[in-house]
Amino acid sequence: MPLIATLERILADHLLRTERFGEQLVFGRDGVSPFHPGKLLHRADQAWEQAGHKRITLHECRHTFASVAIAASVNIGTVSAAMGHSSVRVTWDRYHHLMPGTMAEAGELIQAYIDRPEKEARAGA
Repeated sequence: MPLIATLERILADHLLRTERFGEQLVFGRDGVSPFHPGKLLHRADQAWEQAGHKRITLHECRHTFASVAIAASVNIGTVSAAMGHSSVRVTWDRYHHLMPGTMAEAGELIQAYIDRPEKEARAGA
């Protein structure tokens, strides 16, 4: 799963605060006991309410991840692997409507690639 720098910093700060390291669990009552899902849900609901937002489910979080990754032009194979889908076809069938590019846009992109400066073309070959 790709880890964006912002989340990496948040997790690193959390590990420092909780003094967890190595094989210890990142979240939970301690480094070896997993978190209790009910308590996690309660804390998440409180955080959503305090922030003035409507709660979203973990499934919606997965969908948001895929949508943002596609909008950021992440390769569909990489999105598929990060999502844990059994094949790229599964990812494509679910998210292809989010893929950028109409036929006209595809033509413009191909033309721009062909027209790129000769020096840049040699470097990419």
